[in-house]
Amino acid sequence: MTRIAVLADIHGNAAALESVLVAARAAGATQLIVLGDLVGYYYEPERVLDLLAGWSSIIIRGNHEDLLGTWLAGDERARESLRAQYGSGFVACEAHLSNSTLRWLRELPHPLLVSFEGRRALLSHGHPAAIDQYVYPDGVEAAFSGTDVMGADIVWLAHTHYPMDASHGRVRICNPGSVGQPRDRDPRASWAIWEPGIEKVTWHRTEYDRSMLLQDIAVRDPDVRYLRDVLTRTKDTRD
Repeated sequence: MTRIAVLADIHGNAAALESVLVAARAAGATQLIVLGDLVGYYYEPERVLDLLAGWSSIIIRGNHEDLLGTWLAGDERARESLRAQYGSGFVACEAHLSNSTLRWLRELPHPLLVSFEGRRALLSHGHPAAIDQYVYPDGVEAAFSGTDVMGADIVWLAHTHYPMDASHGRVRICNPGSVGQPRDRDPRASWAIWEPGIEKVTWHRTEYDRSMLLQDIAVRDPDVRYLRDVLTRTKDTRD
Protein backbone atom coordinates (compact mmCIF):
# COMPACT_ATOMS: atom_id res chain seq x y z
CA MET A 1 0.00 0.00 0.00
CA THR A 2 1.41 3.35 -1.07
CA ARG A 3 2.32 5.91 1.58
CA ILE A 4 3.27 9.34 0.27
CA ALA A 5 4.78 12.09 2.42
CA VAL A 6 3.29 15.40 1.32
CA LEU A 7 5.52 18.40 2.02
CA ALA A 8 5.33 22.10 1.26
CA ASP A 9 6.92 25.46 1.98
CA ILE A 10 10.40 24.19 2.90
CA HIS A 11 11.92 27.62 2.26
CA GLY A 12 15.57 26.67 2.42
CA ASN A 13 15.23 25.28 5.95
CA ALA A 14 17.31 22.15 5.54
CA ALA A 15 17.39 21.30 9.26
CA ALA A 16 13.60 21.03 9.33
CA LEU A 17 13.50 19.03 6.11
CA GLU A 18 16.13 16.56 7.27
CA SER A 19 14.16 15.76 10.44
CA VAL A 20 10.92 15.44 8.48
CA LEU A 21 12.46 13.02 5.98
CA VAL A 22 13.77 10.83 8.80
CA ALA A 23 10.29 10.80 10.34
CA ALA A 24 8.68 10.10 6.96
CA ARG A 25 10.90 7.06 6.41
CA ALA A 26 10.08 5.80 9.89
CA ALA A 27 6.37 6.21 9.11
CA GLY A 28 6.68 4.05 6.01
CA ALA A 29 6.62 6.71 3.31
CA THR A 30 8.33 5.62 0.10
CA GLN A 31 7.88 8.74 -2.01
CA LEU A 32 7.27 12.46 -1.75
CA ILE A 33 4.96 15.09 -3.11
CA VAL A 34 6.43 18.57 -2.69
CA LEU A 35 3.99 21.45 -3.21
CA GLY A 36 6.45 24.21 -3.99
CA ASP A 37 8.41 26.92 -2.19
CA LEU A 38 11.54 24.85 -1.82
CA VAL A 39 13.48 28.11 -1.59
CA GLY A 40 13.14 31.64 -0.23
CA TYR A 41 13.44 33.08 3.28
CA TYR A 42 16.22 30.80 4.57
CA TYR A 43 19.70 29.86 3.47
CA GLU A 44 20.35 26.22 2.52
CA PRO A 45 18.69 25.65 -0.85
CA GLU A 46 21.48 23.38 -2.09
CA ARG A 47 21.19 21.09 0.93
CA VAL A 48 17.40 21.04 0.59
CA LEU A 49 17.71 19.82 -3.00
CA ASP A 50 20.35 17.27 -2.03
CA LEU A 51 18.06 15.85 0.67
CA LEU A 52 15.13 15.61 -1.73
CA ALA A 53 17.30 13.93 -4.36
CA GLY A 54 17.42 10.79 -2.24
CA TRP A 55 13.70 10.20 -2.76
CA SER A 56 11.30 9.38 -5.55
CA SER A 57 9.35 12.62 -5.71
CA ILE A 58 6.89 14.79 -7.60
CA ILE A 59 7.69 18.48 -7.19
CA ILE A 60 5.70 21.50 -8.34
CA ARG A 61 6.48 25.20 -8.42
CA GLY A 62 5.60 27.67 -5.68
CA ASN A 63 5.36 31.45 -5.72
CA HIS A 64 8.86 31.72 -4.24
CA GLU A 65 10.24 29.91 -7.27
CA ASP A 66 8.53 32.63 -9.31
CA LEU A 67 9.99 35.29 -7.01
CA LEU A 68 13.40 33.74 -7.53
CA GLY A 69 12.99 34.53 -11.22
CA THR A 70 12.09 38.11 -10.30
CA TRP A 71 15.21 38.30 -8.13
CA LEU A 72 17.51 36.99 -10.86
CA ALA A 73 16.08 39.41 -13.42
CA GLY A 74 15.81 42.38 -11.08
CA ASP A 75 17.84 45.52 -10.66
CA GLU A 76 19.27 46.56 -7.30
CA ARG A 77 16.09 48.39 -6.28
CA ALA A 78 13.92 45.33 -7.00
CA ARG A 79 16.36 43.06 -5.18
CA GLU A 80 16.49 45.26 -2.11
CA SER A 81 12.69 45.30 -1.97
CA LEU A 82 12.61 41.48 -2.07
CA ARG A 83 15.36 41.17 0.53
CA ALA A 84 13.60 43.60 2.88
CA GLN A 85 10.39 41.56 2.68
CA TYR A 86 11.70 37.99 2.49
CA GLY A 87 15.27 38.07 3.77
CA SER A 88 18.37 36.76 2.03
CA GLY A 89 17.14 33.38 0.82
CA PHE A 90 17.37 34.39 -2.83
CA VAL A 91 20.93 35.61 -2.27
CA ALA A 92 21.74 32.08 -1.10
CA CYS A 93 20.08 30.56 -4.18
CA GLU A 94 22.09 32.71 -6.55
CA ALA A 95 25.32 32.04 -4.66
CA HIS A 96 25.01 28.27 -4.28
CA LEU A 97 22.85 26.89 -7.10
CA SER A 98 23.97 26.29 -10.67
CA ASN A 99 22.32 28.06 -13.57
CA SER A 100 20.70 24.80 -14.65
CA THR A 101 19.24 24.25 -11.16
CA LEU A 102 17.97 27.82 -10.99
CA ARG A 103 16.27 27.29 -14.35
CA TRP A 104 14.82 23.94 -13.22
CA LEU A 105 13.27 25.56 -10.14
CA ARG A 106 11.66 28.32 -12.21
CA GLU A 107 10.30 25.83 -14.77
CA LEU A 108 8.65 23.38 -12.36
CA PRO A 109 5.00 22.68 -13.30
CA HIS A 110 1.98 24.31 -11.65
CA PRO A 111 -0.64 22.96 -11.19
CA LEU A 112 -0.22 19.24 -11.86
CA LEU A 113 -2.72 16.36 -12.01
CA VAL A 114 -1.40 12.99 -10.85
CA SER A 115 -2.92 9.59 -10.10
CA PHE A 116 -2.10 6.99 -7.45
CA GLU A 117 -3.96 3.72 -6.94
CA GLY A 118 -7.00 4.99 -8.83
CA ARG A 119 -7.22 8.30 -6.94
CA ARG A 120 -6.61 11.51 -8.84
CA ALA A 121 -4.88 14.38 -7.06
CA LEU A 122 -4.54 17.95 -8.27
CA LEU A 123 -1.33 19.41 -6.90
CA SER A 124 -1.18 23.15 -6.43
CA HIS A 125 0.78 25.67 -4.41
CA GLY A 126 -1.81 28.35 -3.90
CA HIS A 127 -5.13 28.12 -5.72
CA PRO A 128 -4.90 25.95 -8.86
CA ALA A 129 -5.70 29.00 -10.99
CA ALA A 130 -3.43 31.44 -9.11
CA ILE A 131 -0.16 30.30 -7.60
CA ASP A 132 -0.08 33.07 -4.98
CA GLN A 133 -3.75 32.97 -3.91
CA TYR A 134 -4.21 31.93 -0.29
CA VAL A 135 -6.97 29.41 0.47
CA TYR A 136 -8.01 29.20 4.13
CA PRO A 137 -10.66 26.85 5.59
CA ASP A 138 -13.33 29.54 5.83
CA GLY A 139 -12.77 30.51 2.19
CA VAL A 140 -12.72 27.13 0.47
CA GLU A 141 -16.26 27.29 -0.91
CA ALA A 142 -15.78 30.76 -2.38
CA ALA A 143 -12.29 29.98 -3.70
CA PHE A 144 -13.30 26.79 -5.48
CA SER A 145 -16.72 27.81 -6.76
CA GLY A 146 -16.55 27.35 -10.51
CA THR A 147 -12.98 26.04 -10.39
CA ASP A 148 -12.05 23.21 -12.75
CA VAL A 149 -10.30 20.65 -10.54
CA MET A 150 -9.69 18.40 -13.57
CA GLY A 151 -11.68 15.48 -12.18
CA ALA A 152 -9.55 15.26 -9.03
CA ASP A 153 -10.69 13.38 -5.96
CA ILE A 154 -8.36 15.41 -3.75
CA VAL A 155 -6.67 18.79 -4.13
CA TRP A 156 -3.37 19.23 -2.34
CA LEU A 157 -2.38 22.85 -1.87
CA ALA A 158 -0.02 24.89 0.30
CA HIS A 159 1.05 28.57 0.53
CA THR A 160 -0.76 29.50 3.76
CA HIS A 161 1.70 27.56 5.98
CA TYR A 162 -1.34 26.26 7.91
CA PRO A 163 -2.46 22.60 7.81
CA MET A 164 -6.02 22.20 6.52
CA ASP A 165 -8.58 19.47 5.84
CA ALA A 166 -11.69 20.76 4.09
CA SER A 167 -13.95 19.87 1.19
CA HIS A 168 -15.76 21.37 -1.76
CA GLY A 169 -18.59 19.13 -2.84
CA ARG A 170 -17.13 15.66 -3.31
CA VAL A 171 -13.54 16.96 -3.53
CA ARG A 172 -11.29 16.90 -0.48
CA ILE A 173 -9.03 19.96 -0.09
CA CYS A 174 -5.89 19.37 2.01
CA ASN A 175 -2.88 21.43 3.04
CA PRO A 176 0.05 19.73 4.82
CA GLY A 177 1.23 22.96 6.43
CA SER A 178 4.81 24.16 6.19
CA VAL A 179 8.00 22.20 6.77
CA GLY A 180 10.28 25.21 7.02
CA GLN A 181 8.15 28.01 8.42
CA PRO A 182 4.87 27.01 10.12
CA ARG A 183 2.63 29.97 10.94
CA ASP A 184 0.10 28.37 13.28
CA ARG A 185 2.18 29.05 16.43
CA ASP A 186 3.45 25.50 16.55
CA PRO A 187 7.08 25.82 15.43
CA ARG A 188 7.49 22.11 14.72
CA ALA A 189 7.70 21.20 11.04
CA SER A 190 4.27 20.36 9.61
CA TRP A 191 3.63 17.71 6.94
CA ALA A 192 1.26 14.90 6.03
CA ILE A 193 1.09 11.31 4.84
CA TRP A 194 -1.41 10.41 2.15
CA GLU A 195 -2.45 6.79 1.59
CA PRO A 196 -4.49 7.02 -1.62
CA GLY A 197 -5.49 3.36 -1.67
CA ILE A 198 -7.51 3.75 1.52
CA GLU A 199 -8.26 7.48 1.11
CA LYS A 200 -6.46 8.30 4.35
CA VAL A 201 -4.57 11.46 5.30
CA THR A 202 -2.67 11.90 8.56
CA TRP A 203 -1.00 15.09 9.73
CA HIS A 204 2.38 15.10 11.46
CA ARG A 205 4.51 17.56 13.46
CA THR A 206 8.25 17.02 13.75
CA GLU A 207 10.62 18.79 16.13
CA TYR A 208 14.05 19.84 14.92
CA ASP A 209 17.03 21.86 16.14
CA ARG A 210 16.54 25.51 15.09
CA SER A 211 19.61 26.89 16.89
CA MET A 212 21.95 27.10 13.88
CA LEU A 213 19.28 28.62 11.68
CA LEU A 214 18.50 31.25 14.31
CA GLN A 215 22.20 32.10 14.46
CA ASP A 216 22.29 32.44 10.67
CA ILE A 217 19.28 34.77 10.75
CA ALA A 218 20.99 36.97 13.33
CA VAL A 219 23.99 37.33 11.00
CA ARG A 220 22.31 37.53 7.60
CA ASP A 221 18.98 39.22 8.29
CA PRO A 222 19.00 40.89 11.72
CA ASP A 223 16.63 43.56 10.42
CA VAL A 224 13.97 41.08 9.20
CA ARG A 225 12.61 40.17 12.61
CA TYR A 226 9.79 38.03 11.25
CA LEU A 227 12.23 35.37 10.04
CA ARG A 228 13.26 34.69 13.64
CA ASP A 229 9.97 35.24 15.39
CA VAL A 230 7.91 32.86 13.24
CA LEU A 231 10.30 30.00 14.11
CA THR A 232 9.98 30.45 17.86
CA ARG A 233 6.51 31.74 18.67
CA THR A 234 3.93 29.45 20.23
CA LYS A 235 0.32 29.77 21.26
CA ASP A 236 1.58 30.88 24.69
CA THR A 237 3.69 33.77 23.38
CA ARG A 238 2.68 37.20 22.22
CA ASP A 239 4.10 39.12 19.27
